[in-house]
Amino acid sequence: MGNCMSFQPSCDATLDRAIRVLCSKGYIGNLKKNLRDLQRETEDLRAIQDVVKNKVAREKVKHRHMLKPVQVWLTRVESINTRADDILSTSPAQLQKLCLCGICSKNVCLSYSYGRRVFLLLEEVKKLKSEGNFQELTELTMICEVVERPTRTTVGQEEMLETAWERLMEEDVGIYMCSQLTTLLLQKNGLDYLSGEFIQSMQKLVVLDLSRNDIIGGLPEQISELASLQYLDVSYTNIRQLPASFRGLKKLTHVNLTGTERLCSIRGISKLSSLTSLKLLNSKVHGDVNLVKELQHLEHLQVLTISISTDSGLEELLGDQRLAKCIDSLSIRRLNITLDVQLRPIYLSLLMSMENLRHINVTNIDVSEIDTNENWRKSKRNSSGLHNPTVPYFFTNLSTVGIVDLNGMTDLTWLLFAPNLVKLHVGNSEEVKEIINKKKAKKVTGTSPPFQKLEMILLEGLPKLEKNSETRVSQAEKASLKCYKRLTS
Repeated sequence: MGNCMSFQPSCDATLDRAIRVLCSKGYIGNLKKNLRDLQRETEDLRAIQDVVKNKVAREKVKHRHMLKPVQVWLTRVESINTRADDILSTSPAQLQKLCLCGICSKNVCLSYSYGRRVFLLLEEVKKLKSEGNFQELTELTMICEVVERPTRTTVGQEEMLETAWERLMEEDVGIYMCSQLTTLLLQKNGLDYLSGEFIQSMQKLVVLDLSRNDIIGGLPEQISELASLQYLDVSYTNIRQLPASFRGLKKLTHVNLTGTERLCSIRGISKLSSLTSLKLLNSKVHGDVNLVKELQHLEHLQVLTISISTDSGLEELLGDQRLAKCIDSLSIRRLNITLDVQLRPIYLSLLMSMENLRHINVTNIDVSEIDTNENWRKSKRNSSGLHNPTVPYFFTNLSTVGIVDLNGMTDLTWLLFAPNLVKLHVGNSEEVKEIINKKKAKKVTGTSPPFQKLEMILLEGLPKLEKNSETRVSQAEKASLKCYKRLTS
């Protein structure tokens, strides 16, 4: 009894000391300030990013090529922007946990972890800002000498073009002259509005590309009158919705909605019975259970790019063998889940069914360790349906892998199952100690030397890897086979 009586105060005292230590670090007490600073610094970084991109674009017309350090910096900025958006999206829920005027939390451990991530990311953003002051952005590209040959002048051509232009400028005439068109490419034209009358005048269109314009709102209802339309690209636009009449485009085979960050819904997409390609990567529309069920009605679908933010959506998608084989690019992100929710880990072994996967990006997720032993490899079947343990590759088409804020893995040995990997980015994953584990790698028998096609590897924000393997990180961008040897030595 005496022992029991003395144990409780000891535990309480230990717990109090632990809480005081966690709170004293400043990650909790400074959380509000650090979030404000992160918002501001990220906006400044994006402004610098835009300036650099615009300068590079202007110099490109002068036959100047972007320098490699600038390209790497822009890649890192894109990655850190995504991470900042993820962290800031959960800030309201995290701030609600604070108590005692913001110096402590109702859930100290979770707030400490979140506050530390905010602080570390803020430091990374500041560092990237300081590195964005490039003296030179581009270098002159060698151009072959061109020999000018005399050409015959087309008599009357200038007068004809002048007349045509004046005619096009007359009210209501221009749009009716462009009426026999079957292909209309308007990408990067600064469009902010598309009128129904304009669409009605193009009823023979087969291809319509409106990508990278500032189109506000949505497409006009008259889009349904484009009965011959087969290819529609509205990627990287500001459209918020697709009209109900959109479902009437029965001949539509390709729809590109990549990067439509304001698009709220594509409800009714299952009505497009001829659809063979649907690209939704980095759209606001994420693959939840309801969307996946609609996609299951697209019997002719062959190519799918999509973002997933829930366990249920991922399981529903991968549970359909036909849909899983259609996936070309996949982004898995935890956007709307707070840290105090107990999450089931995502098992990357589920991705085995995605035979045609070429690009994958995972951000802020919990992942279980992947088993590289014989049992896993024996589940692979050859084209005849028979077990074929001599073929250990599962991700034969995978070429690009991006991993940020990964929890639950100490190594990435599973990458050995991706023999054609070209680009690898691993960032802000504190538990990762090594890329390839020697012992696990030995279990992968019958493989040729891995990473023979690797061109770029970017490792950042990996404190345990950098602590133990500084030389490996610094040499990481060398030849692929040498890179592999250094990462596994």
